[in-house]
Amino acid sequence: MITPPHRSLSDASAWARRLAVCGLAGLLLGCPPKGDDPPPDDDIEISDCISAVGTPDIACSAPPDTFDTTSLQGTAKGSAWDAWAWSSFAALNWPALASTDASAYPSGFVRGVPDLSQSFATADGTDATVWETFKEKRELFNDNATTDAWQDVTFDSQYAPSFLGGNVQPCEGIDEVLHSRVQAQPRIISQIAKTNSGDETAEVASPAQESQDALCAGYSTSTNPTLADCQMNFQPPPGGDGSTEFNASELNYRTGVGPRVFKGSPSAEGFIYYEVKLNYDYYRYVASNGLNDYNTAVQMSADNEIFLPYRTSAMAKPQGSANADAYAAYSAAATQTCYQDGLGNCSLSNAWGAVDASNPPQLGAIQLKAAWLPTALLDGEVGDYHTTEAVYYKDSASQPEGLCYDVEKFGLLGLHIIQRVHGGDAGAANGEGIGGTFIFATWEHESIADGSGYSYVNYPSDQGKDQENPPPYPNTAEGIQVSRLQAYPLATTAAVTSTAHGDLPSASVWQNYRLIGTQFNAIGSQADSQAMGQPYYLANLVIETNRGLQQFQGQAPYLRVTDHYSGKIPPPSGTLPSPHFSPSIANMVYGGAAVNMGGCMGCHGNAQSQGYTFSFVLLDGSKGTKPDTKDSVLIPPVVLPVTSAGS
Repeated sequence: MITPPHRSLSDASAWARRLAVCGLAGLLLGCPPKGDDPPPDDDIEISDCISAVGTPDIACSAPPDTFDTTSLQGTAKGSAWDAWAWSSFAALNWPALASTDASAYPSGFVRGVPDLSQSFATADGTDATVWETFKEKRELFNDNATTDAWQDVTFDSQYAPSFLGGNVQPCEGIDEVLHSRVQAQPRIISQIAKTNSGDETAEVASPAQESQDALCAGYSTSTNPTLADCQMNFQPPPGGDGSTEFNASELNYRTGVGPRVFKGSPSAEGFIYYEVKLNYDYYRYVASNGLNDYNTAVQMSADNEIFLPYRTSAMAKPQGSANADAYAAYSAAATQTCYQDGLGNCSLSNAWGAVDASNPPQLGAIQLKAAWLPTALLDGEVGDYHTTEAVYYKDSASQPEGLCYDVEKFGLLGLHIIQRVHGGDAGAANGEGIGGTFIFATWEHESIADGSGYSYVNYPSDQGKDQENPPPYPNTAEGIQVSRLQAYPLATTAAVTSTAHGDLPSASVWQNYRLIGTQFNAIGSQADSQAMGQPYYLANLVIETNRGLQQFQGQAPYLRVTDHYSGKIPPPSGTLPSPHFSPSIANMVYGGAAVNMGGCMGCHGNAQSQGYTFSFVLLDGSKGTKPDTKDSVLIPPVVLPVTSAGS
């Protein structure tokens, strides 16, 4: 058992912030010596966690209780989930508990545990948050990911930086002061590219819904592919011409694409970087069930045996639930009490035993996806953003694996939070059986506005896999201007954000982030979805950027539905899947019925129907091979090979 560091609850936030940057850089930064306790002060007041439905609680360091959803009607339901999402945002962005005990806590933090001597409301923009201490997804899918290794740094050594025992060496000219700080509290952004879309520098695959003219700009009779080739691949919708865009429900037979997004015009320097983080419940479930082995995951998905843990505040699980790793009678207040003294005096237990630092309080499975941009490219003042210092990768012909790592300071642009819960309040005998099983919420920095400061380029994919050096569409210096297609956030969501901001000091960095929306109920109609205060096409403008992702619905190409769902979701068992995006076909099962849901939930429904319980991390997270780099794609305009006729 790992013994957590003792922290008295003190007012000494300055001490805590000094400690948060200690370690290898301690002598340079004047940090307290290793092993020092904060100044004694037992008078700090910890706010109670409230459970008022529809009211954001930004003063509680634990994710919120679930609530009774059955009595809520109309947009009141959406407002309740939006408030719950904001409470989650506050807890997960609470400053993390730092530690200088590198042997027990090599990440520099007690992973997953908040520092109760600080608060969400008064945190500095540079304070590492609780979710940032979660496991990066590449820490899950290798032999180092064992059930007792939550506090360890568990990257595959082949592609880990040398200071973590890996093979990748620092790039020439690395900033040594920044490098030393990152070594003390290791953070890796753009770790490893998935084979199906390189999701650390690119977004997920999507239908190409832009106009033919927009996609084929920059091609000619002498390029390879030629303009005619491009036009053949990206034909207009029926009855349209080269200027006509596809709408959300129109079937097109175009090649799928994966967009890459840039600050300003397309450039290698303007890349947005993405990372995916998983909490303890998620990590423990993967490690306990051998899902870090790809073949095991494939077999369990085919047999419909993957059930990520959930939490509910009801006294017991939903009737009929056989999820052995779920957590009932969850209490945010009890969890916050458990966090006191760094879990030193916690009486809680979870599905895997007594709670301690190696087995922290259970919250249900939580997944996060963040979008980051180097601070030099941010609009406005850097102090208006939450920031982090992290490793990222570059190409290097002289280094092993053709890579080196560099360090950079990044600002947070966007954040997805996905949680698995079942509704029901503390007075309920059982959790609610349907509704709110996975909750999708997303935030953007206010500087993004309508997206006018960003561009994107689509790159073709083949059966969901990147091509080698795929050509860019379009092949122009301007790329395609980002533009928000839906009027999000909805007015009800904006009102909840206004309430949350009203509870924050005016100087809080979190005043600059707004909730775009929350999805909680699968439903097949945009009108019906908005009637309950839920955006049907929920998308984050810097995470789901192109037309196909901003208005996603239906099935992805080559989707093989498991036998468990084949009677409800096409294609029927034994039938070959469609090679195209199919926007009018159901993509998930909700409450026992097939539903064609839009936005984030609908997209993740494609993972559910393949047996991976709404999680693309499980679907293909273990396929990562080589770290992605900003040099791994062609940045337009590029000099394309010429055809024989034009050579």
